[in-house]
Amino acid sequence: MASCGSKISDPSRCTKAVEQSSKKVFLQLHFQARMDETVPPLTTKEAKNFEDRFQELVVGDSKRVITKSTKSEQYSGWKNLVQNGYMAMRPVVPESLTKEVNKLNQSGAASWTAAYDSSFVKVSVAKGKSKLGFIMSKEEEEQMKNHTLSMVQEDMKQFTEEELSKAAFSEEFDVRENWPECKPVTTHVRYQTCNNCWSHSTALITESRLCIQTHGKFNGPQAWLSQSFIAACRTDGHDYCLGGSGLLGFRTVSRWGVPTGGPDYRGNMQAGVQTCYPQVQPHDTQVRCPGACSPYTRYPRPLSQDLFYVQYEPRPLHPVGSQVPYMVQKALMTEGPILLGMRIYQDFYAYQSGIYKPVRKSWNLYMGGHAVTGMGFGPGYILAINSWSESWGIRGAFHVAPDAIDFGYFLPGRPLGAMGGNPYPMPLPNWR
Repeated sequence: MASCGSKISDPSRCTKAVEQSSKKVFLQLHFQARMDETVPPLTTKEAKNFEDRFQELVVGDSKRVITKSTKSEQYSGWKNLVQNGYMAMRPVVPESLTKEVNKLNQSGAASWTAAYDSSFVKVSVAKGKSKLGFIMSKEEEEQMKNHTLSMVQEDMKQFTEEELSKAAFSEEFDVRENWPECKPVTTHVRYQTCNNCWSHSTALITESRLCIQTHGKFNGPQAWLSQSFIAACRTDGHDYCLGGSGLLGFRTVSRWGVPTGGPDYRGNMQAGVQTCYPQVQPHDTQVRCPGACSPYTRYPRPLSQDLFYVQYEPRPLHPVGSQVPYMVQKALMTEGPILLGMRIYQDFYAYQSGIYKPVRKSWNLYMGGHAVTGMGFGPGYILAINSWSESWGIRGAFHVAPDAIDFGYFLPGRPLGAMGGNPYPMPLPNWR
C-alpha cells in the first residue's frame, strides 16, 4: 500500500494515491479469496459495491495509519486495515449463496430455501453483524454444562413414562395458538437496530408470559414492554448496543422491572397507542437507564407506576444431551416462550422457508451469536421469532433444526408475581 508519509503537504494528492493503491490491493485480495474459495462468485454489481465500500473504508481510515511514527507501524497498520476491511465489507448475502442453498434444497441436501433481495447488494458483512449480539464466554459455557447436568437429574423425575416414550419435537405446538387470547401479544415482531438482540427477545418473552400468566388481562395494542429500557438498564452496566448473554435480560427485568414501550423508534406504533418508553432512535448514542418515561410520548402515567416487576428464576440448558429437548418442550407447553442462543452464518440472512440449518461451505462465513425467541416446535424443528421485522423469513419467524441451537436454551422460569405483592399495572386503554 502506498504511503504518503507522516507529514502531508497536499491531502488531495494523498487521497488519490490511497484510492489507486486500495483498488490494486482489492483486486489482489479478491483474486486470492476466489482461489481459496473463501468468497463465492459475485455479480458485477455486487463486486462493484464491495470494491466501493472497501475503498471508502481504506481512504477514510488512512489518516489514522499514515500518522503512525515509524514505517514499521505504518506497514502493520496498512496490513491490518486492508485485510480486516476486505472481510468486513464483503456482501452479506451474495446471489450465488442463495442459488447454492436452493440447489442443495432441490437435491435433498438442504431442508430450507433462501431468497435473494436486491437490497443485499449494498449490505456489508459488518452491517449484517450489527443485527446480532448474543455473547457467551467459555467460563459461562462450562458453568452451563455443569448446571444442565444437575438440572436434568432433578427435572427428569417429573416426566411420566408416556411422555418419555415419544420423541421430543415430534408433534406440532405453537404458543400463539395454544393461548389464543394472547395472540395480539405473542405475535409481536420487533426491528433490531444494533447488537442487543438479547433485549428484544427478553421483551417478547416477558410480555407474552405476562399475558399467559394473567389469563389474557395483559393484552391489547398497548401491551408492548420496553426493549430499550431492558437494554439501557442492563445489570452488567455495559453500553446499550453491546451484546449480552441469554440470562442478562431476565436478570435485568427481575431487578429493575420493565415499563411499557412500543417497538417503533419513531415513537409509538400506530394512532392511539401510548407507551412509556418506546424504542430509542437508532442513531442515539450514550443511552442511559431512564428515570422517567420518554418526554415526547406524553404518557400520562409516571415510570414508577408503569413498571412490571417480573421475578424470573432463569435456567440455562446446554444443548448437548438427549433429555434436554424434553425439558425445553415442557417449558414451552406449560410456561410460554423461551430464549434460544445460536451461531449465525451468512446464509441465515437469506432464510425464506423450511427448517434452517447452516450450509457447510468454506465461504459461508460465521457471523456471530444471536438470541431469538422460541415460540413452539414441530417434527424436527423449533419455531422461533427473529427481531429483524416481519419482512424477513416467514413474517419474522423461522423453523430451525434443534442441532443448530448450538449455544443453548434459556428458560426464564414462571413469573412469580409483582414485587411487594402489588398487582401488575395493566396497559392503559387505547387512546383514540
